[in-house]
Formats: sequence, structure tokens, C-alpha cells
Amino acid sequence: MDINKAREIVRHMGYSYFYDEVDRFTVEEIYSIISDWIFQSSKIQGLMLWEEERDAILVILENFSDTQLDEIAFSEFALFPETPGRGRVFFKELLDKMNESIDKTRPKFTNDSD
Repeated sequence: MDINKAREIVRHMGYSYFYDEVDRFTVEEIYSIISDWIFQSSKIQGLMLWEEERDAILVILENFSDTQLDEIAFSEFALFPETPGRGRVFFKELLDKMNESIDKTRPKFTNDSD
């Protein structure tokens, strides 16, 4: 995936769903909400969209500096303005949670009617 596309996907995920200057989400709430959304995927296409978002997080983790990840966590998710380096930890943990949720959700789309 292109780095710019990955950045836009992650930016959109944060700003569209989680950025709120007044009622900020906690890290745990963000993890829980995304996991729930993945579990609620009712079509394989929905799960594939989550896989694309997961892939975008992987791309930014591999290509962005700690400072850049901190900036994304702060400006798009309203997290960690005072904690340098926490953005990388957040995105790594989010990636792990998404992988776990996708792995648990994927079997409901397999055909077991043998």
C-alpha cells in the first residue's frame, strides 16, 4: 500500500470516528469500539475493509518516525499530547487488537456446509 494512502486511511479512521476535543475517547475505548465493529462485520467485504485499515496501520508503523506517529495520535485521535513516543505504542497495540479481532471474525465467513 502507498504511504500516502495509508496515512489518509489512518487519518480518516481517527478524525472521523474518534476525534473529539471535549469528550475524548480513552485508548481502551478505541480498542474496544474497533474490535466490536470488526466482530459485527456482516459481510466478507466489511471485514476486508477492516483488513485494509489494519494494513494501513502497519504501513505507517513501518515508515513513520515516532514523532510522526505521535502527531497522528494527537491530531487525529486526540491522544497523548504530553507523552512522546506513545503514538507508536498505541498503533502497535491497535494493530495487535485488530489482528486478533479479524482472526476471530474471519471463520464466520467460511463455508462449513460439507
